[in-house]
Amino acid sequence: MSGADRRLRTPGFLAAGDLVRVRLWLWLPNDETYIVIRLAEVRWIKNQWISIDCIAVDAQEKARLVRYSEGQMHRRQVHAACEHILIRA
Repeated sequence: MSGADRRLRTPGFLAAGDLVRVRLWLWLPNDETYIVIRLAEVRWIKNQWISIDCIAVDAQEKARLVRYSEGQMHRRQVHAACEHILIRA
C-alpha cells in the first residue's frame, strides 16, 4: 500500500501465497493513524479485492483493529475478522 495516496499501488505485483506488510487506514475515532500488520499472507486476489491472513500483528495494533472491528460487525465476528481481512484496493 502506498503511504501518500492510501491505496494499493498495483495488485498485479501480488499473488496468492505472497508475504506482505500492510498499513490499513481506518480512521478510528480520535485516532487518524494507520494500523500496521507486520506480516500477512495473501490468500487470494480478485479484481480490486485482496484477502489476507494476518500472521504477525503487534498487541497494540491488534487492540486498535479489534476496536475498529467492533464498530463494524457483531462481537462474535471480531476476532475472526482480525485474523482474515478483506481489502478493497
